[in-house]
Amino acid sequence: MARILPARAASALALLLLTGCAVPPRSSAGPFAGRWVSTFSSEFVRLELRQSGSRVTGRAELAPRGARAEYAVEGTVRESGFAATLRRGEGGEVALRAALRGDTLDVRLDGGGYSDRFVPLVRE
Repeated sequence: MARILPARAASALALLLLTGCAVPPRSSAGPFAGRWVSTFSSEFVRLELRQSGSRVTGRAELAPRGARAEYAVEGTVRESGFAATLRRGEGGEVALRAALRGDTLDVRLDGGGYSDRFVPLVRE
């Protein structure tokens, strides 16, 4: 094998065979690589999200103090989560930040001081 492959490739292949696994290349979309669709619900927030490439889209339903409002979600995938803007027809906007921590998605809504934790993503 060493005669056929250069020394570096041979040692890398030997290490791979010894460990039985390879580290996949890190994607530009971080932990959100590929496509996913998921719904998250809590007492005050319901998120239906889709991700394709670096874009996040979907809809959000917020119900602070019982006043329910629907928003369109548009955002961008970041290294460890995503940032999005929730928009209503009447011009209301809310900034949303989400971070993947282990198997939990931490969500924060800017301006309202709201934060929540959701179950893992369901990948498509």
